[in-house]
Parts: sequence; C-alpha cells; structure tokens
Amino acid sequence: MLSRFWWVIVLATILSAVAVVVSDRYVREPVYAASTQLFAVVPGDAQTRSAYEGNRAASVRMDTYTQLATSTIVTLRTIDELGLDETPEELAKRISVKTVPGTLSQFSYPLSALLNVQVSGSDPGETVKVANAVTRHLIEASQETEWTGTESGPALVLVDQATSAQVVGASWLPNATFGAIFGLVLSCLAVLATGAGQDRILNRGQLAHLAEQSIGGDDGDRR
Repeated sequence: MLSRFWWVIVLATILSAVAVVVSDRYVREPVYAASTQLFAVVPGDAQTRSAYEGNRAASVRMDTYTQLATSTIVTLRTIDELGLDETPEELAKRISVKTVPGTLSQFSYPLSALLNVQVSGSDPGETVKVANAVTRHLIEASQETEWTGTESGPALVLVDQATSAQVVGASWLPNATFGAIFGLVLSCLAVLATGAGQDRILNRGQLAHLAEQSIGGDDGDRR
C-alpha cells in the first residue's frame, strides 16, 4: 500500500515542510537583538612584562564576566531600573555573552579581552534599552567584584553601546525537518488506514457479494 501511494507520501512530506517554514516566518512575531561591546582592562605600568601579565589576567577573567552578565546581581538591577515585568531567570534567558573572537588557549581560557553582550526581545526599542542597562550594571558589578578595599581593580570598559536592534533570522532547516517528519509519518498512517479500511466488510451488501463469489467458485470447481 505504501509503494502504491508513494506519490501521496512524498507530496505530503514536501507540503508539510513548506507549511511549517512559511507559518514560522510569517505568523510568529519577529525576534530582535541588540548588542554592546566591552573590553576588560587590568591596570599596570607600561613595561612589556606587565602588559603581558595584564592581558593574560584580563583574558582569564572573561569567563567570570560571562557568568556575571546573567547573574541576579545584573538582572535584578536591570529589572528595577527599567521596571520590567519579568523575573531574573526570564531576563537571563534573553542575554547571551561571548568573547570576540571566541578562540581558546591551550589552558582553555579565552584569548580575547573583548566581550560581546547581546539581548533579545520582541520590541526593538525595549531591547536596546535592556541591552544598555545590562551592560551598565555588568560594568558596575565587575568593579565591585574586583574591589580591593582601597581602590577598584580590573574592570570592564564600554567600547560600543547598543543603538539599534536587528531582526534575528532563525534557521529554517530545523523547522523544515520537523515538518517533513510530521508529514511523512502522518501520510504513511493515512495511507495504511485507508488501505486497511478498503479491505473491511462495511455492510450486508458486501457480505452477500462475497458469499455469491464464494458459492460461484465452489460450483465452478465441482463442474
């Protein structure tokens, strides 16, 4: 039955994949993203050795700053400042942080002291405000973390603030794959159910017809 109606299965699979991709693109609300750039600074003199150690110290701290960006220290302050109607955990899911470039050393710490902070949201203006607020509070938190008791130590410095939010283009491949699998399974089940239903005796007329064929066959064999 599946081989007989292979064209139905192929057509349903293709149409399901296309339908999911189109609906996801035109029905779902767009997602915007705004980004800021930060640079980790470690104070020191101008000697070569000090510059090397300062750069290495800044790179080692990048993992800490990445985790600090999504911590409640930063998210709670951002929510209080902007009056956001969401929890710290919900805001943290909208924040993504990475070093630029993301190359790691042989000791598994980032080689770059440049940090990219990206915030996503459904409203472009609100997303820009949240990105800049998160960045400000991240800088404050980094200074507080490095406080020595007399003066602030290494900290993050703002390089570029967010000025606009861009639409995030989601990959269509996962949606198309899901739609194709759904269409394939559903069409196979429909073909099997239809074929099985055609082989059933649904009324007395069909039963009488089969009885007549059976009796006719028996008479033919006797002759």
